[in-house]
Amino acid sequence: MGGKGSGKAVAGKASIRVLVVDDHIIVRQGLRLIMDEEPDMEVAGEASSVEELMNKIRESEWDVVLLDITLPDRSGLEALEDIRAIKPGLPVLVLSMHPEEQYASQALKKGASGYLSKESAAQEVVKAIRQVVDGGVYTGRDEKDRLSGKGADETGPAAVRRRRPDTKRR
Repeated sequence: MGGKGSGKAVAGKASIRVLVVDDHIIVRQGLRLIMDEEPDMEVAGEASSVEELMNKIRESEWDVVLLDITLPDRSGLEALEDIRAIKPGLPVLVLSMHPEEQYASQALKKGASGYLSKESAAQEVVKAIRQVVDGGVYTGRDEKDRLSGKGADETGPAAVRRRRPDTKRR
């Protein structure tokens, strides 16, 4: 089935069942520790490859998939298309070491519900999971910042990472 999971629930409300897909066991264990702190969330299954992911998607029901881009057998971005073919309504949150500006729009175009950097804080991961499970779309900056352009004209190391490398500050 989906995995060990604790079957946690709050006041009769079912737990959010998360399938974590990452080839690094330490990342999977860290995400499990984060979700163990949430009374309504559980890592109900894990996969370390796209092949394992697809088997688990077919075998069980999930509320959300946390998907790494870099996997040993295929790209997580390629897997998004397969997930959409099998479970079109399943939210997929891409969690990657790659900067948001490098892959977020590509992931969203391929059907991801959100994109999150592995540099994110634990509470941001939890917030992102809740948002995509509720039908929203999640990227690192909040919606009002994206709409207002906040962050686009900042200075400092974080802003430099967000700008395209071929643009110069004036």
